[in-house]
Amino acid sequence: MLGFLRYNFHKATIFMGDTGSLVCGFIVSILTIQFIEMGLKVGQPFASSAPSVAAGILFVPLFDTLRVFIVRMMAGRSPFSPDKNHVHHRILAMGFQQISTVVLLGLLNVVVILFVINFAYLGNTLLICALVAFSLVLSVFLGVYHSRAERQRVASN
Repeated sequence: MLGFLRYNFHKATIFMGDTGSLVCGFIVSILTIQFIEMGLKVGQPFASSAPSVAAGILFVPLFDTLRVFIVRMMAGRSPFSPDKNHVHHRILAMGFQQISTVVLLGLLNVVVILFVINFAYLGNTLLICALVAFSLVLSVFLGVYHSRAERQRVASN
């Protein structure tokens, strides 16, 4: 994937299709299940909180998918219908460039990973509650914030 990423950065020359992204998602899901199963063995790191650590590692894609599905269903549309409501679209609408959007989402994921690793001793329940609370705050921010262009367009109507 790192070899592919070189050609898929901004001003991409090739794009990963549905099959490639499905294979990547399948591999990540299998590795996540193995990580959680590994946590069931006594003496393993993150033993009691392996599910919440796995959720923290996959925070950005899980958050984005669940948020978009919920927003679409609340609007009465199919959760699989296309729109510009993904997290990266919302960040781009705030005025960020594509490179800074990628860096921002990467930093967000690193911060969440560091959080769940540092507080793994709290256990699954508290960590998942903290991730859900952070998701709600982030969702409100992404839903409430409007770009300057969007505000000017609404004001001119």
